[in-house]
Amino acid sequence: MQSTGMALRVILVVFLVSLVGLGSFGAGVAIERYVVNPATDGETSLGRTISSIERDTNDSPEVTFEMIEEVIELLEENYYYGEIDQRELLYDALEGMVGGLPDQYTVFMRPAETRMSREQLRGEYEGIGVWVDQPDGNLTIISPMRGSPAEEAGLQAGDIVREVDGVSIEDLPMEEAVRKVRGPEGTSVRLTIERPGEDDLLRINVERARIELPAVMFEMRDDIALMTVTVLGDNTTEELDQAIQDAREAGAEGIVLDLRNNGGGWVSGAQEMVGRFVEPGEGPALYERRDPEAEDPTELSIEPGEDAEYDLPMVVLVNQSTASAAEIVAGALQDYERATVIGTDTLGKGSIQQIHQFDDGSSVRITIAEWLTPHEHVIQDQGISPDIEVEMPDPEDRDDPSDDPQLERALEYLRTGE
Repeated sequence: MQSTGMALRVILVVFLVSLVGLGSFGAGVAIERYVVNPATDGETSLGRTISSIERDTNDSPEVTFEMIEEVIELLEENYYYGEIDQRELLYDALEGMVGGLPDQYTVFMRPAETRMSREQLRGEYEGIGVWVDQPDGNLTIISPMRGSPAEEAGLQAGDIVREVDGVSIEDLPMEEAVRKVRGPEGTSVRLTIERPGEDDLLRINVERARIELPAVMFEMRDDIALMTVTVLGDNTTEELDQAIQDAREAGAEGIVLDLRNNGGGWVSGAQEMVGRFVEPGEGPALYERRDPEAEDPTELSIEPGEDAEYDLPMVVLVNQSTASAAEIVAGALQDYERATVIGTDTLGKGSIQQIHQFDDGSSVRITIAEWLTPHEHVIQDQGISPDIEVEMPDPEDRDDPSDDPQLERALEYLRTGE
């Protein structure tokens, strides 16, 4: 038991030091162990614990991280309902540590969650290749990716995933439900699907593969270039530059930049995206405020590239799932009157997280600052309001699930100016 305690002590101290290095904890955290006095003859373990708690309450001792180690030891020695998984207990403790903070974006992420997040930014993962959302708590396929295993297996837009390998995913958080669908390349997953218009549930086997996740998808809608950006990740700028070249070669007379359902990504990616449509001399891409009381936030510059389009009329599409770095882009293009923003209010996630990854693959994200638009509008909890509001009806309220009134309004605006 002593070796277990020492291992946990090292893990906890290393974790604490890492957080201090990120500037998220102040000095003076006690690492002193509080030792429970031995029991007198005839005292039970429960009696010893209760009497110790009473003494602690009266003496008001310091609360230390050593208590976590002691609780784990007590559980291992005394817990009635089976064996204790130390790793899971420690993860639960770390989640609780940051979960009590008022900021919902400061989070501890287990290895699987960390891996999924990094895969999204890197632009590849192992799975079946679908775009999904979770309206009303149901994991719903928005669209299978072109050429993906999901498309080859016959999955369709509007399909609701009810079970994965025979196990219900009802009421699971979206990340956990998606994790069950994903898996190693070459393995298969059996999905139970509820399809609109079908009386019976469908059971479809899909073989997983390595999926290349495009950050930017380009297509021409007659004379308008549609650039759909899914994430501001490692490959976004390069793919956006290619889309701008393609639009120029196609003779585009306007651009729709679709940032709907874009959850953000790298701040540098937002600076570079703004730089493809706004000249650097206009001002900053955004402001960063690390001190809530600071009157003079720090400017973060527009980062231009060789491929840019400063003149074509432009619309930015946003919705309630446009977040973080994507909101920076929408806010900057709106502030500089470079684009008309169409859709609905964005999420309002205007804070910056610094990521620290641990050796076991888990990570912690800690909020270190807030972003402001170039005109110093606050994004956090307020979001970006569109210039033209257009709601997106629920799929069941559309004659055709592919109908997109927000996109249609954007195309109309670019063609008519109204």
